[in-house]
Amino acid sequence: MKRIPLYLQILIGLVVGIAIGFVAIAAGGEAVVNDWIRPFGNLFIKALVLVAVPLVFVTLVKGVAELKDTSSLSRLGGRTVVTYLCTTVFAVIVGMGSAMLMRPGDVIGDDVVAEMGQKYADATSTIQLKQSTAEDGGPLRFLDD
Repeated sequence: MKRIPLYLQILIGLVVGIAIGFVAIAAGGEAVVNDWIRPFGNLFIKALVLVAVPLVFVTLVKGVAELKDTSSLSRLGGRTVVTYLCTTVFAVIVGMGSAMLMRPGDVIGDDVVAEMGQKYADATSTIQLKQSTAEDGGPLRFLDD
């Protein structure tokens, strides 16, 4: 039997996880998700962040150590900095240009803005009240802390 490729396994897992999440929330299992599943997701994200910086650092050090000619290091470093700056400027231009073309706030009237502000102010105060009165964050709270 042929093995399923890794990228396909990841995509299937992603779709199944999203479906299970929607079903759990729709079935009223929000407390179970928050207490038992969310801490593992947060722990996974924190582990990825923890690994990212050392991985980049070690990769750069290994790349520099494997250079045969150290005189090419300054040229390579200069090229890297120029590439980084050019891609950053390009990203800023694309972001600002698309925001100026689409003008996302112009289609919403002032009355809708005021209504949404009031609606979300109430929701924010409710969430803050729940957080201030919450004593227990669930059995796996230690994973989030």
